[in-house]
Amino acid sequence: MNQTNLKKMKKLGRKLDFFQSPVELMIHKKKSHQSLFGASMTILMFTCVLMYIINKFVQLGQRKEFQTLYSEVYYEEIPVFPLYSKNFTLQFAFQTENQKNYIDESIYQVNAVMVNRAQVINDQKPSVSSTRTKIPLSKCAKIGIPYEDLEDQLDDVDSENTYCLDWNNISDLSLIGTPEQENYTYLYISFQQCVNDTQNINSTVCKSKEEIQQKLHRNYILFQLSSYNIDLRNYLKPNVPKVEEIQTTISSQVMKDITLFMQPITTLTEEGLLNELVRRDSTIRYLKTQEVIDFNSEEALASVLVRLANTENISYRIYPKLQDILAQAGGLWEVLMLVFTILVKPIQSLSYKLDVINNLFNFEGQKLSNDEDGSKQILKRLTIIQDGVQTHENDPSNILNQQKSKSSIRFPRGRLTHKTTKLENGNSGWTEKSSQIVTNSPENDKLIQKGIRYALRKLFNIATLKLRLSPFDYIKYLKCGKKVGKFKQLHYSINKLEKCLDILFIIDKLQEIDKLKMILLSKQQVQLFDFLPKPLISLNPSNLQYNESQMYSSLLKPYKSQKEKAQEAQLVLDELLENLDDPITIKLISLMDPNIFKLLQIQVDLKKRKASKITTPEIIEQ
Repeated sequence: MNQTNLKKMKKLGRKLDFFQSPVELMIHKKKSHQSLFGASMTILMFTCVLMYIINKFVQLGQRKEFQTLYSEVYYEEIPVFPLYSKNFTLQFAFQTENQKNYIDESIYQVNAVMVNRAQVINDQKPSVSSTRTKIPLSKCAKIGIPYEDLEDQLDDVDSENTYCLDWNNISDLSLIGTPEQENYTYLYISFQQCVNDTQNINSTVCKSKEEIQQKLHRNYILFQLSSYNIDLRNYLKPNVPKVEEIQTTISSQVMKDITLFMQPITTLTEEGLLNELVRRDSTIRYLKTQEVIDFNSEEALASVLVRLANTENISYRIYPKLQDILAQAGGLWEVLMLVFTILVKPIQSLSYKLDVINNLFNFEGQKLSNDEDGSKQILKRLTIIQDGVQTHENDPSNILNQQKSKSSIRFPRGRLTHKTTKLENGNSGWTEKSSQIVTNSPENDKLIQKGIRYALRKLFNIATLKLRLSPFDYIKYLKCGKKVGKFKQLHYSINKLEKCLDILFIIDKLQEIDKLKMILLSKQQVQLFDFLPKPLISLNPSNLQYNESQMYSSLLKPYKSQKEKAQEAQLVLDELLENLDDPITIKLISLMDPNIFKLLQIQVDLKKRKASKITTPEIIEQ
């Protein structure tokens, strides 16, 4: 395999990289623009979501928030509900016309049984067998109220004149199925007038028929049985016990068949925080009463049948799980992200453009912190000094001294003394004045340095004339309307920035570089220019002197702040004093600030004056 095919294989292999890194541009060492407004909105968004999650977790711990599903279903299987003293109670009594309980076996008698009717197969023939189990009854005062949760609701019951189920003598009691099913069990309580039993000597002697008829002419029968309210807000006990009262009239002239329907209720509760762990709470509650009146009976007063209803009430409580809360928080995050993006994006985009143009341009009209009056006074005084120095250089005595220095080598001093005495005396006044200016040169140097510092301070302040906007200015700029003042500056600079970011504009500027190469360089120089090597990074990259000696590269220059650049520029200006004759240097400094150029000229003039004074040799006297 040759080298070309190997390169093609490597190129195809790289295309399979699913972890490829996108090409990114950065500004100020950052991949994206960040602002305080965006940061505050981010914190606000995180706070909203965090508060939502904390609130949901608190509700999850308190089990106050849930969803409920209700349904009424027919039995899929034959329901069996055992009855105990802790989950079921039944008490009843006859009442007079004044609704006072009374028990009088010489008037009426009560009999309670549990009837089980089951379908059996004998000799391959289905038949129905019925079993009756007597249910012991007793006065409530003897056995009390074993159902503790209902004691408060049954305090006002006349327990001496009320019948209760004698749980102390009941071994098994339950309700099973419905009449349509194969196994059916119900409670049956019969009430009938007292009839003398001649065969049983110990039986109760009944009252006369007239007295019984008179006593039962207008009576009531009261049933009090346990039932339940469904309180789904109660997490631990959704089925709250209560006492259900059923009252109806009874008379010796009619017979009533009363059916009490008890409905099974089931509450299913999801307890798991992650998985569906379901808890089941089941019991029966009173549903309804059905009465049928029969006029043909002579001794029977009423019969009460307690049975199960045909349907079951099912409540399903669904509590949020951890994954549901996190999913809802994620949805809230998406909504907040959309809303906050609509609010933040325009301001964030404007802040980004403002940051860029502040690094590209200076803006007129911004506040400049400098001592303008002090700078003008210093510049005026230095101009006077410069005029004095130039006049002093044109002084005839100075010219004479220069002539002396030239002729002192060829002639003795005595031959020149007579010729120059008159001239020196004539110009002694101006010489004294000029020498006074020159003798003050140390103070003048301090004044010049102070003036240069003023000018440089002004220059570097101008170099950072940024356009600053208050939070309300962002809103004012985004409003529709005519832009004036600094908003007009901002609008103009943004338009220029967007034009510069156009790829066609960038390509055009790159073509201008090629044009400059064609103008400034010959064909051979262009070829040599293209062959120049890339910048070399040494083993010690911090050794900038070594790097610059190899080849200058702006990429390798360390990052410097505006203050560091200003300090370096001030040092470079001192070095350029020796080469102000270079036109490029003069133009460069004048483009920075004309005042700096004028101050540097004054400093050069004074330095030249000092140098000429020091280097002038003394004339040898004869």
